[in-house]
Amino acid sequence: MSTPTPSPTRSLTPGDAGEGFRHYSPERLAAMCDGVFGVAITLLVMTLDLPKPEPGVAAPPLGPRLLAMWPQFETYVICFALVGLFWKIHHNLLTYVKDCDQIFIFLHLFLLLFISFLPFATNVGGDYPLEPAGTICFLGTLALTCGALSLIWSYAAGHRRLLRPDLPEALIRALFRIQWIVLGLLLACLPLMLIDLRLARWASLVTLCARPLLFARMTRGLAFGSSPPAARENA
Repeated sequence: MSTPTPSPTRSLTPGDAGEGFRHYSPERLAAMCDGVFGVAITLLVMTLDLPKPEPGVAAPPLGPRLLAMWPQFETYVICFALVGLFWKIHHNLLTYVKDCDQIFIFLHLFLLLFISFLPFATNVGGDYPLEPAGTICFLGTLALTCGALSLIWSYAAGHRRLLRPDLPEALIRALFRIQWIVLGLLLACLPLMLIDLRLARWASLVTLCARPLLFARMTRGLAFGSSPPAARENA
């Protein structure tokens, strides 16, 4: 009786040894992150709080009460758009990854810590629109989220340890620069609070919206070859 031929397995390298270098499926990581992004973007609506009249006091008309909530609506729209942009950036970055290890996963937990904190930061910024501390909480959370994304890409792209082998080196360098440029621009929004708090919030949204334009400019003329279709899209 012939013995069955064992199925081929990926050969281990010295870096695979040890608990910290065990490899995992990027699909499961993406599913977990999508769930957290979905919950965070849903919880944003919970930050909208219609003031209730005092007991025994006649309720004022609904229209003026809704108009008085305009700062909350404004912050909600900005943060909803920002979470959506963060999700798109993260989704595109994962299309360039072929493998995951524990360090990569822990860096994602660091990212999800700030994503899940965004509803609270939005609530603070909306409830205290004229307080610098509220805007600092809001913009600081955005900067930390962008910083976590930068760390994720820097780790994955370092020595191409987790990237697809068909990614052009120019694309890797461009994404590395873009991540840190956007982080610097978000930090530059903080001094705008000295001029206008609303301006600082909108500037943070414009900064992230400008990221695809920056990507297109820095990768102009780059031949993507056989890289994934997402590489041709706005990263």
